Amino acid sequence: MLFRVCCVSKDPWDKALLPVRRDDNIQPVDLKAALEERYLAYALSTIMHRALPDVRDGLKPVHRRIIHAMSEMGLRPNSSFKKCARIVGDVIGKFHPHGDQSVYDALVRLAQDFSQRYPVVDGQGNFGNIDGDNAAAYRYTEAKMTEVAALLLEGIDQDAVDFRPTYNEEDQEPTVLPGPSRICWQMAPPALRSAWPPRSRRTTPRTVRRGAAPHPPSGRERRGSALRSGQSAEGWH
Repeated sequence: MLFRVCCVSKDPWDKALLPVRRDDNIQPVDLKAALEERYLAYALSTIMHRALPDVRDGLKPVHRRIIHAMSEMGLRPNSSFKKCARIVGDVIGKFHPHGDQSVYDALVRLAQDFSQRYPVVDGQGNFGNIDGDNAAAYRYTEAKMTEVAALLLEGIDQDAVDFRPTYNEEDQEPTVLPGPSRICWQMAPPALRSAWPPRSRRTTPRTVRRGAAPHPPSGRERRGSALRSGQSAEGWH
């Protein structure tokens, strides 16, 4: 639905400049209700198509597209490194039409062994550190896939998963990666927030094998729970 805002003026010259069409189907809409409805649709679209990891492979769309783009470029574990600027350009141009910095940040996170239990990107150069220092610009760093990424793509050329057209319908991309479910569940990253704060819990091989609950809550979560229940938070680390 399109909204048209017209300025009401008593100046006859202003009225003469505004085209008058009596056949327009203009309906009054409450602005508050319209904004709530449309922001809810936007938030759901953001969460479903960009923020939440897929339960089948534990990856967000940007992570899946990065791995698929690197596979299309031939960046296998036994191949040579290539500039991250080229990888980011292929991801943006073919599969993920969003900002280059957000795609590079996702690529950097996939290469950090302190952020991922099993990194799927083998980075060469400055990819940041656990103290919070940022990675170098993508014109300096290089990357290729790890053995874990190759395992996630195992069977993709044997009709193991469905493909769908990309945003410009010039290429095809997998709807999900055909990797083993135990590896995929351990790849689940934290999710982007928009209207709701979804967050996936990391798991370990033992919890995945036994079907148990994820890892115990962190010290911050335990302190918050203790404060909410009125208990003393001393001794929580």
